Amino acid sequence: MAKRKPKRKKKPKPKHETVPLAEVLQGVELPTDCPEQVLVGADIDVEIAPLVRALTQAGAVTLGSCSGHGRGDACVDFAVRGLDGIRKLVQLLNAADSDELPLMDVGLNWSQEVATACCFEEYPDWVMFSLKIEEPLEGDLAALAKGMSSA
Repeated sequence: MAKRKPKRKKKPKPKHETVPLAEVLQGVELPTDCPEQVLVGADIDVEIAPLVRALTQAGAVTLGSCSGHGRGDACVDFAVRGLDGIRKLVQLLNAADSDELPLMDVGLNWSQEVATACCFEEYPDWVMFSLKIEEPLEGDLAALAKGMSSA
């Protein structure tokens, strides 16, 4: 009979700090007709806070975010208003793009199975997207935010 391997202790998950979204967005004006999923009372990961603020200052409304906690991809789900919002998004992404930073991938949230999907009946002028940043290193998200802020 084969011997079983002894059970391995699970490594504790690294702790990550959060910050209130209201604090991150202090002084930034949110549109009044934005998608209702916006939770200004929520906490977000400290590492992604500068990126969320940069997107919001540019007119996007964040619907969810995760820094990846040093173990995976970071992501931000957000909405922009109409064609002008899409144009501004492209400008932001181009300004932030750099060979020294991780790959960014943007996708349209079109499926109703996705919590932050486009809901054109309720928000006819808004388009929802997901921004994925592949395995960011320490400082990468802040660098992306700085690049976006320069646009």
